[in-house]
Amino acid sequence: MALVAVAYRQAVGPLTLVFNDRHYNLQLLGYLFSGNAIAVCLFQLPLSYYTRRLPVWIPLSLSALLTGGAYILLLAGTSLPLLIANFALWTVGDIIIGPLTMVVAMMMSTPQTAGSYQGALSVARSTGLAVGPSLGVFAYSVQASLPWYGAGVCGLIAAAIFAGFLRYLPAASSHGPRAGCR
Repeated sequence: MALVAVAYRQAVGPLTLVFNDRHYNLQLLGYLFSGNAIAVCLFQLPLSYYTRRLPVWIPLSLSALLTGGAYILLLAGTSLPLLIANFALWTVGDIIIGPLTMVVAMMMSTPQTAGSYQGALSVARSTGLAVGPSLGVFAYSVQASLPWYGAGVCGLIAAAIFAGFLRYLPAASSHGPRAGCR
C-alpha cells in the first residue's frame, strides 16, 4: 500500500509543478482535484459492489497499475488532455483500492489482531502519502520525467506484490457479517 500511496501522491508534488511550469490555469487544477473527490464519493461504493466479487488480488493489482500507469502516461507529454487522462486514471485506481485494502487487512488478521493489521495498513498508507510528494519533487528537480518513471515502477511492484502474495485470499464478498447470506 505504501508504494501505491507514493505513486498516488505525485498529484500534490510534481504534478502541481507541471501546472506551474507549463503556465496552466491553477483553477483547472482545483477543478481536477474537485472532480477526483466527487468521483470517489459517487462511485466508490457502487464500484466496490462489483470488485468485491473478484479475488482480492485482481482489483488491488488493477488499482496499482492504474495509479502508477496514470503517471507513465505523462511520459508522452504534459498536454492538458494527457493531464486530464492522468487524473481520471489514478482516480479510478483510488476508487478501487480505498475500501478493499481495509477488507484485506481484516481478512488476513484474526479477531485478536484486527486492530494491529488495520494500524499497519494505516502506517503504510500514511508513510507513502507523506514521503511521495517529497520524493516526487526531488525527482522532478533532477529530471522532469523521473517522477513518472518512479510512479510507474511503484505501481508495477505493488501490483506484483498484490498478485504474488494475496492470491490465496478469496473474494472480499466471502467475508464479513453477511457472508453466506444471499
